[in-house]
Amino acid sequence: MPEYTDHRDPPADDADLVAHLMRAAGRRIEPPATAYGRVLGAATATWERKVRRRRLLRVSAAAAASIAVVSAVVALLTNLHLAPVALAGHVDRVIGECEIRRDNDWTTVAGAVDLGAGERIRTHAESRVGILLAGEVSLRLAERTEVLLESAGRVRVLAGKIYIDTGDSAASVHPRIEVVTPAGVAADYGTQFEVRYVEGAFRVRVREGRVSIDPSDAAALGAVAGDDVTIRAGAIERQRIAATDAEWQWTQAIAPKPDINGRPVSFLLDWVARETGKEVRFAEPELVRKANTTILHGDIGDLEPLDALALMLATTDLEHAILDDGTILIRLRDSQQR
Repeated sequence: MPEYTDHRDPPADDADLVAHLMRAAGRRIEPPATAYGRVLGAATATWERKVRRRRLLRVSAAAAASIAVVSAVVALLTNLHLAPVALAGHVDRVIGECEIRRDNDWTTVAGAVDLGAGERIRTHAESRVGILLAGEVSLRLAERTEVLLESAGRVRVLAGKIYIDTGDSAASVHPRIEVVTPAGVAADYGTQFEVRYVEGAFRVRVREGRVSIDPSDAAALGAVAGDDVTIRAGAIERQRIAATDAEWQWTQAIAPKPDINGRPVSFLLDWVARETGKEVRFAEPELVRKANTTILHGDIGDLEPLDALALMLATTDLEHAILDDGTILIRLRDSQQR
């Protein structure tokens, strides 16, 4: 078939020129069905890939976000699990059987061990334990006593009797100690004091210093050295107790042991006086200087204060005697002065 050619001159204007070109190009040839199918299939496949890719990107982004959240939670839980528990104190001395509750189990303690905040500790019949809190504060548990160490400065008495010695308030630095019971709270102001909670009765005894008492069913009040205050069902009973009373003696066997090696006799005397509540006197004025310059060597072991004093003075030319009024008299050995 002869090819048709339009020999007419192209129009001058743009619109007529486009029409002229279309007539010159002739009728568009329809593509074969197979080619059309291949093109359509390829276009469809490309479109489907793009859709799948968009969906995959959205799913991947969501998955990545989920993984990030899960990882963050896992990391947080791991850090919480591995975070060190705040140290509340450590067991210093044990008499008899003492137990600590950890991970819902009670574990027997035979010697020195650290105690974390939130741990509970208890004693049984004929057992006692001495604990050192922050600032060298001495916490002592009598027999059949259970406490929760909420922190180094807060002790919750669940049952029984405790004694606290915060040391010489003029020389020591420690957090204020609060003793909490179901019947009220006692807080120290540089003291030696005892708190007892048994069957709803809340008793506070002050050996030295001052304690504030905030009962749960009565108005707040204060107690000073020598006060023995019992609060029961809103009723308040006051008595007096001497620093040398035998009621304090249970605390001596679990008192923190002083390191006397290389220290003067006067250092040991100060410790004995604080733990027993007894006054120390010297038979002669010059013995004060002797006590300050006579150096001790060795270790007192687990001896109670008066026994430790007798043992260590035996290595010097000094000795002691207990007078009728409870005073500790220091004199030269073999002296009969009183």
